[in-house]
Amino acid sequence: MLRLIIDWFRRRRRNRQRQLFSFFDGRRTRRIDPMRVYRDLDMHPRFTWDMGELVEASDPEATIIVADATADVFGLTKWDPSTGSGLTTAELLAILWEYCAYNEDLKKKSNDGLILPPATESKPSNAEEVQAGATKSCMGCTST
Repeated sequence: MLRLIIDWFRRRRRNRQRQLFSFFDGRRTRRIDPMRVYRDLDMHPRFTWDMGELVEASDPEATIIVADATADVFGLTKWDPSTGSGLTTAELLAILWEYCAYNEDLKKKSNDGLILPPATESKPSNAEEVQAGATKSCMGCTST
């Protein structure tokens, strides 16, 4: 029994390190690759990233397009009143907003590596100055 608990904690830690986006699909928590979601949303035929402003302004057509794109990309079903299953438009939009917040958080936490300073204009030097500098830096050097 202790072994099962330890394995569960190891799997949980490993999944957290993989940086997968997790969301609730109405029945269970699922995980998905955030880069795949971004690519699929970017390539969606009707969705554009600028629609967020229209949805916030309560544009019904944009809201339907964004909810449909979210359902398509995340593999979710929309609310069906006859079966009583699926996610409502508000729940689909909440998943997309959580995804956007998750990406922003990843950007803040990521290490982009070295940031080089802007290039500056340097004065051309002649070969004598370079040669003199090279001999001065090796003075007292014991290597042959």
